[in-house]
Amino acid sequence: MICLYDKFENYIPITTCIKQRSNGDFLIVMSEKTDIYYLNDTARFIYENIDGVATISVLFNKMKNEYNFGDIPMEAIKKDFVELIRDFQWQGIIKLKEEQKQ
Repeated sequence: MICLYDKFENYIPITTCIKQRSNGDFLIVMSEKTDIYYLNDTARFIYENIDGVATISVLFNKMKNEYNFGDIPMEAIKKDFVELIRDFQWQGIIKLKEEQKQ
């Protein structure tokens, strides 16, 4: 079974939100459609590490180093990570571009 993570790992996320504001434990972002989203701690960490240069795999490794996932299987973590990235896309707060191989 192919994990979606493997298909996305070399893509580079780029933020597209028009506004963001920190509110305690949450980060509030507004999409280009003016929809407002509240990001929890993990989603906030990932979103704030999107710099338009780092690939999905780099962001995933940063997240793994930041949080202790204990006994959770790596495939489940990758699946949840990809779901979050896809949610960001569908909400219009990031877009993905393919990494340019040199």
